[in-house]
Amino acid sequence: MTPRVPLFWSSSERLRPNSGSSPLAPYLGGAWADPLIDLAVDYVRTFIGHGTNTYGAAHPFESVYMSERRLLMQDARDEVRAVYRSFNIDKQDEWREGEDHVALELEFMGILSCRTAAALRADDVDCAEQLLSAQRNFLDDHLRTWVPLMAADMRRFAKTDLYRGLADLVEGLLATDAEFLDGVLAE
Repeated sequence: MTPRVPLFWSSSERLRPNSGSSPLAPYLGGAWADPLIDLAVDYVRTFIGHGTNTYGAAHPFESVYMSERRLLMQDARDEVRAVYRSFNIDKQDEWREGEDHVALELEFMGILSCRTAAALRADDVDCAEQLLSAQRNFLDDHLRTWVPLMAADMRRFAKTDLYRGLADLVEGLLATDAEFLDGVLAE
């Protein structure tokens, strides 16, 4: 039995980000008077909105995009929680957001990738194939169903290139991941 891994952040199974090409680097390299205030204001505009409805911001939760009334803590959260638990993964108590938050869903994919690499190093091809299939299923059943909607909202509401660049980056990650998984699973 695999030991239970706390989600967000597990030091041994964390997805290590790499540098991608997007508007992020030029934005972060810019010389403005106070970039942190610009980013704080844009964060509120992009992810919180004016607070009167769920159509005025980009929400980083699957349940908002997948539930009819755009509410938090709906079926999507329960579904991803069940998937995490099937792999013996729980979120840490310090993480106060729902399990369907984009950060946790992406970290889950990273943990499965690390487990796949470990299975391959141990010459356990059957386990690696199961993990790769699980990643592909999670990508199709969850991330690719709603993250493009969130990314479109990020581009719509953000005024800085940082959040627009993050939208491009996450969509590019999902497309690259899908292409990779398709190729590996076809072999």
